[in-house]
Amino acid sequence: MAALSYIFSDSALTTPVDDTTGLTAAAVTGDSIDGVFYVGLTDASNQIQAQSDPGVDQITISISDSDGATGAAASEIKLALSNGALGSATGGASLDIGATIAGGSGNAVEVHWRWTNGAGSGDYTDLSLDVPALVESAI
Repeated sequence: MAALSYIFSDSALTTPVDDTTGLTAAAVTGDSIDGVFYVGLTDASNQIQAQSDPGVDQITISISDSDGATGAAASEIKLALSNGALGSATGGASLDIGATIAGGSGNAVEVHWRWTNGAGSGDYTDLSLDVPALVESAI
């Protein structure tokens, strides 16, 4: 799992997402919670790409479930590039967001998520964001 230094909770890319404590569901069982996070970097002179084959391989966001036997399931979470696309997204499926993301907040990729909570409210430390190793380079 790559460092989440390129994932932010705001479009200005000022508040990094801290994924060390897992995901928290505030809704009661059966409710859906929608949210958004942003993938990008603040330095407009740089770009990020997948380390495996920069500029060719997709940057893929997914939800990891380190303990499928307990808590909420990764399949309860949908990822999409727009809120409208969440309705047809498949729960637990990964999301390709491009092979290159240019720097600057205006180029950040919005990732929308919907959690249809089947386990009830709580802090689910078995669920986390998973991102491939990324490399930052000059544009």
